[in-house]
Amino acid sequence: MWLIQLIESIGFRGVRPIEIFSNSEPAIKLTESDQINPRTKHIDIQLHWLKEHVIAGNFMLQYIQTSQQVADGLTKPATGRCCL
Repeated sequence: MWLIQLIESIGFRGVRPIEIFSNSEPAIKLTESDQINPRTKHIDIQLHWLKEHVIAGNFMLQYIQTSQQVADGLTKPATGRCCL
């Protein structure tokens, strides 16, 4: 959000909404839902922050398959095999 505000302050427009890709359909549905579920009461304040920004139109959550998520490889341990 800080970077978007900086870009908009120097005159660039139309950089919102920021697309966030996730391979977790339940997480996406949770941010789009207005219902409060007792099983999700433990979820951190970050969900509420993200939910507010989704409603405000700052972010748009998109589903992407795990195999197509480029950054997902950076979150998994290396297998020791080279991919070259």
